[in-house]
Amino acid sequence: MSEKGKSNEKSKGETAENIEVVKPRGIGRFPKIMVGLIIVIIIIAGIYELTKPEVKRDNITDIYSLGLSFGYKGEHDKAIENFNKVIAMDPNYSKAYYGRGNAYINKGELDKAIEDFTKAIAIVPNFASAYYNRGWAYAIKGENDKVIEDSSKAIELSPDLANAYLNRGMGYANKGEHDKAIEDFSKALELDSSLSIAYNNRGWVYSNKGEYEKSIADCDKAIELDANFASAYDTRGYTYYLKGEYEKSIEDFSKALELMPQYTTIRVNRGNAYKKAGDFKMAKKDYLEALKTADDSLKAKLEIVLKELESKQK
Repeated sequence: MSEKGKSNEKSKGETAENIEVVKPRGIGRFPKIMVGLIIVIIIIAGIYELTKPEVKRDNITDIYSLGLSFGYKGEHDKAIENFNKVIAMDPNYSKAYYGRGNAYINKGELDKAIEDFTKAIAIVPNFASAYYNRGWAYAIKGENDKVIEDSSKAIELSPDLANAYLNRGMGYANKGEHDKAIEDFSKALELDSSLSIAYNNRGWVYSNKGEYEKSIADCDKAIELDANFASAYDTRGYTYYLKGEYEKSIEDFSKALELMPQYTTIRVNRGNAYKKAGDFKMAKKDYLEALKTADDSLKAKLEIVLKELESKQK
């Protein structure tokens, strides 16, 4: 699930003079693989909801179905190519814009995705999943007010669309409206108790409210549902860090890194936990590794804390 979108509430970790605990990807910061999985879910959830008749043309349905097939397989350029053919044959084929929008999201081309979902909505104004997916694109961009607006419209049109509550909850959480976020994540789980991501996100919000036991319980449930859900280990590790349980924090960050070794922020978080636990050698190792992929702002903080560690080890 890119790493866009952050809560307005600051972490309660180390001070800026050292290096702040980097928040996990619980809210609006999912690795790309999570985005892909969610998009597949919403394609399945939304693609059959339309009742508006389409213009019938020879082979148009087959070409559209082929586009869907490529999308399911992750071959997004080929999916787009087929959806383009459908749209050329029938410019009012709303589902083709919807499918192409999903492909663009998976390619990270968010403005093109938003344009396609907007076109699908113009053709079919009650297209709930198009509102939801456009809201998801806005979520990745960090445009939280638009996330909330589109998700609310999707809920108005389809009150049982669990992912719309999940999406709106992310928007509220990123704005620091934690109680509204918890309410939406809870509603999503009421509608679909298998949504591990909703447990993770609610746990993230509980952690930022200081309700650590509730956070850990939600992360435990997310991991029970999906033992390879890296963000849930990250969120739980973050919560253990805030509780001062550094060994448990290190264990969870290590599991998250095993599943997502490319995420610099998790490595920094584990370095922070090692530092708090007094294991300066391992902390230094994580910080040095993180330097290789950190952005300029994080590099500056890492360099400061590495100098501090050097002085402690002398």
